[in-house]
Amino acid sequence: MKKEKEKKDFIKKPDKKFVFTGTNFSRPKVPEINPYEDVIEFMQIDVDCDTYSQLYSCQTDKYNSPVLRIYGVTAAGNSVCCLVEDFYPYFYIRFPDGIGHKDLDDLKYHFNGVLKNKRGFENAVINMEIVEKTDFKYYTPNKENFIKITMKNPKYISTLREIIEGNENNSLKYKGCCFEYKTFESKVSFPLRYMIDNDIVGMSWITCPNASYTLIPHNKKVSTCQIELSISYLRVISHKPVN
Repeated sequence: MKKEKEKKDFIKKPDKKFVFTGTNFSRPKVPEINPYEDVIEFMQIDVDCDTYSQLYSCQTDKYNSPVLRIYGVTAAGNSVCCLVEDFYPYFYIRFPDGIGHKDLDDLKYHFNGVLKNKRGFENAVINMEIVEKTDFKYYTPNKENFIKITMKNPKYISTLREIIEGNENNSLKYKGCCFEYKTFESKVSFPLRYMIDNDIVGMSWITCPNASYTLIPHNKKVSTCQIELSISYLRVISHKPVN
């Protein structure tokens, strides 16, 4: 009984002046925005991703393509959700002997066929190109050739990685050439990949130039932010932190 009494002594009713009403933390009213004339600048505080299929119910050619969402706040205090499009995930595999540059289109078709037969994915690989990189695990001053594989959806990368690094590796055999049971940068999260490639650091300022973005009307928003816009990643300007 004594312990119960001690517990009750610690239970205090909240003071009425501290009760949240929903109005004492309201954001300022959003000014009229003209996408063709007004620049939108905000401090980003979070980045995540989704796909068109999750955000929108309509069928488009980008249905399974990724959409990055950058959340932030303007200098005036208005909340922003910036939907970044046209950026796709990728990773690398070592370039095998016996395959030339001219084989890349056929190799992409071959990989897509394997992914469709084994997982049911349609056109999962959207591009392949040869790049020169260095394997830091076994560092040498000379660069090697790698195949950069760009995919339609971040989830497809883990699936292809499992095939390359697992027991199904032989299914990817092409023109008698086998691929190494190893991938590079295939576990980098998609939002982090976007931030690294575009020199975006945490809490940095983002600029969306005028005539480069589309303002999302209220009835089509996918967030509760006051300002929501879509823009190509090529038009987003990231500012480096100062002081």
